Amino acid sequence: MFGFGKNKKKDKKKSANSANFQVIPKDFYGAKDPVVSYLSDNKKNNTDKNFRRTSNTNGKSFFSFFKNKKFLIISGSVFLLIFIALASWYYINQAKNQLQSNNNIDEAKNNEENLVSDNGVENSDTSPVLQSTTTIDLENITSIIEENTTSTDELNLTDDLQQNEEEDVENFLEFPKFLLTNTVDIDNDSLTDLEEVAFGTDSGTWDTDGDGYYDGQEIKNLYNPIGLSPMKIIDSGIVREYVNDVYGYRLYYPTTWQSGEVSADLKQVLFSSITGEYIEVVTIDKELGESFVTWFASGAKDQRYSDLQKKKNNFKQDYWMRRDSLVAYFESDNNIYILIYQNSDKESVAYRHVMELLAESFRTSTNINKIETQNILPELPDFVTDNTETTTVQAINTTNTVSSVNME
Repeated sequence: MFGFGKNKKKDKKKSANSANFQVIPKDFYGAKDPVVSYLSDNKKNNTDKNFRRTSNTNGKSFFSFFKNKKFLIISGSVFLLIFIALASWYYINQAKNQLQSNNNIDEAKNNEENLVSDNGVENSDTSPVLQSTTTIDLENITSIIEENTTSTDELNLTDDLQQNEEEDVENFLEFPKFLLTNTVDIDNDSLTDLEEVAFGTDSGTWDTDGDGYYDGQEIKNLYNPIGLSPMKIIDSGIVREYVNDVYGYRLYYPTTWQSGEVSADLKQVLFSSITGEYIEVVTIDKELGESFVTWFASGAKDQRYSDLQKKKNNFKQDYWMRRDSLVAYFESDNNIYILIYQNSDKESVAYRHVMELLAESFRTSTNINKIETQNILPELPDFVTDNTETTTVQAINTTNTVSSVNME
């Protein structure tokens, strides 16, 4: 009555218009037979949203980005720069390797020329290093360089070792004490009892072979102390001759002793007794124009030149002997030879006369002198053969008289 009914009709009309009506799709018109798929409203809405997400990015496709001209220009420029950088690095590397190869060739050439000149061989233009072609064999060049470098290093190392060895020998020369006493000599024949054993003489007899020369006298003069014939000590069998072919010298030493080379180059040789005492012979190379006196001033440490006596041995070889006969020096054009007695820090000397034997028999290869023949004493009277104190004194006086003429 007051308009309420009219409003109700309007509400019903609105609700009718807002209802969902199924409308025939356009695909069905015109006798078409489309494929019908039924989707719920929710799925349809979701599908539309997903499609919009994947196919629409601010209104543009993802692949359309690669069709952008600016992107293509920038990308091409970057790749071009990278390619240029890699190509430049490659060619610079090749140039460095080529330069290094050329340097190696020059170094190999110099090493070979130096090595050939050191060996006294004339240089030749046909050497394998100089015959380089357009094709460089780096392995061969490397092997040649290593061989030449090794050879040069070995030569230098050998020279250094020889020089160091020479310096070590001089720095470690040990000299015995001065004025040491001799061990026991019962018969007073200038041979200690231990030396009598070494030479096979009688330690209780002043003159073992009875020829009028006492045992020590014959040993010092290189004659036979145990028999009249042969008279030279080298023919008696009680001594041997040692020969050093490398440094050109020879000497006698007792047969009962042992000889041995300490160094492979034969610069140091030992002659040893059974008691542990020994005599060493050391060879030192002289510098150009160097004399013995010059060497002695610097090479013989703690030794005084005033303690030396200039002598001439039985082979007419000049030498210097220390006054106590425990050190002797010989000289040649190229070398200095040192004979040193070592007694193991004992307070007495057992083989001083053996040291004299080595010094008296020492000579260099240029020495061709021979020992003079021993003079035979006239037959002594019968009383000399008697073992009495009186006859012994007379025999000593007779022998001393003869020896002063014939054996000094």
